[in-house]
Amino acid sequence: MALSYQLNESQSFGADINFRQRSGDRYFDQQSRRFLVDKSLNSNTSIHSDGYEWSLSGEQRLRFKQNLGRAEESIEISLHRSTDKERESYAYLRTATLPTAGQSRDHLYLSHDLRVNEFSVDYRTVLANDQRIKLGYNFKYDHNEFENAGDNVDPLSGQPLPNVDLTNQFRFQQAIQAFYGSYEQMLGKWASITGIRTEHTATKGNQLTTNIVSQQSYIGFYPSQHFETSLDGDATLSVGYSRRLSRPDPEELNPFIDHQDIHNLRAGNPNLLPQDVQSFDVGYRVETKLQSYGLTGYLRRSRNNVTDVSVLISPDVLLATKTNLPKSNAAGIEFNLSDSITSNIAYRLSGNLFHSQIDAIALGTQSTKSTSGLNLKASIDYRPTRFDNAQISISRADKRLTPQGYIKPINLVNFGYKRQIDQDLSLTFTASDIFNGQRFQRYLTSSDLTQTYQRYQFGRIIYIGLGYSFGTGKKGKNVSFDYDQRFVEKIVFVAGVNYM
Repeated sequence: MALSYQLNESQSFGADINFRQRSGDRYFDQQSRRFLVDKSLNSNTSIHSDGYEWSLSGEQRLRFKQNLGRAEESIEISLHRSTDKERESYAYLRTATLPTAGQSRDHLYLSHDLRVNEFSVDYRTVLANDQRIKLGYNFKYDHNEFENAGDNVDPLSGQPLPNVDLTNQFRFQQAIQAFYGSYEQMLGKWASITGIRTEHTATKGNQLTTNIVSQQSYIGFYPSQHFETSLDGDATLSVGYSRRLSRPDPEELNPFIDHQDIHNLRAGNPNLLPQDVQSFDVGYRVETKLQSYGLTGYLRRSRNNVTDVSVLISPDVLLATKTNLPKSNAAGIEFNLSDSITSNIAYRLSGNLFHSQIDAIALGTQSTKSTSGLNLKASIDYRPTRFDNAQISISRADKRLTPQGYIKPINLVNFGYKRQIDQDLSLTFTASDIFNGQRFQRYLTSSDLTQTYQRYQFGRIIYIGLGYSFGTGKKGKNVSFDYDQRFVEKIVFVAGVNYM
């Protein structure tokens, strides 16, 4: 729901409110097998899961704009709050056939509460010769709570017994203060945008269960420069440089060791640093009413990329965790293309043809490592009527290097369909991973370990849901649909079921 109100000629007020709820059951079967070096079967366990998931998320935003004396001079104040709650519960039935151990039952409960509060002030003005200046301040505070619990069902009494290897509580707070500015001007036929941003970040992680507290504080300056010019027709040429910071996900900072898989343990690293990336790029794009396409060549130099490492705990137990990669470089070409084949069939294609190199000598490797590959996304949309839209999408994540080895590519195919029943009510159907391509395969070699780890997720997820929108106004003739963002509308109520 959105509201805009013009207080007078120089003042305006706006508000946006939206909520989204989703719930459903999930079922899956899992087969876990371990092989020795001679490829003989060492263990075999099947797992059946009955699960339930619920989530509720929302955003609220208030805006106030004050126009000042000069034309196009204004101050805008914004308050933003977002919340995300999720609850998951799973009941497992495990059957071990090698070695023979009969059946066992256990439960897993996962929940998180994520809250973000943000305040910003922006000043804009236009000077002579269409020179534009923007100055601003932004304060963002994240407060995240993670609650994980597990238990094992006693085979004699049937009572659940808490599993200390899974049960933990983690809290994470992050405060970011940023000052930023940009200056736009014309240099002959070239438009120039010069930007600068300085950020101060303070974080605190508290693993309540194991009483591990971690804190970080850092400041940085992040400049950017962008040049752009129009060529003949609808073409544009651009050249740019930027330096950006990418912070690790809060869950990657949780030091608790997860024993859900007793042979392959997992844990975060509270000492992870943010990723620092410098990027140089040259781009060419064409935009018309019927099609658009573009090519961007780039060179990126990174410090402290978050990567995976594994440590041998015992002869048959491995701990997978996270660390910072000292240096990495990447070069390649990013491309995108969207066009219509007929009046009701259109396609989109985007990808990244890359060559990457990592330097993990400080982590114990003997030399730098490199690889080349193609990350790809493609989709075809079919609109038989103005109320219907179907989409099939394909995505590929190519080989990824780690300090100790690599992770194999992942290929996925998804399908979605949307029917606009009336102006506010829509029916959505999606089927993910049609060809069962969701498999994680990791290969690693170190001084004391050589391992091939494969995790296959067999089974397709099917979603059927009804969405009702409030306050969206009159709809156009074409129904938009994007499999990766199928809940982007301002939906106040969503009901659906999942089957896996």
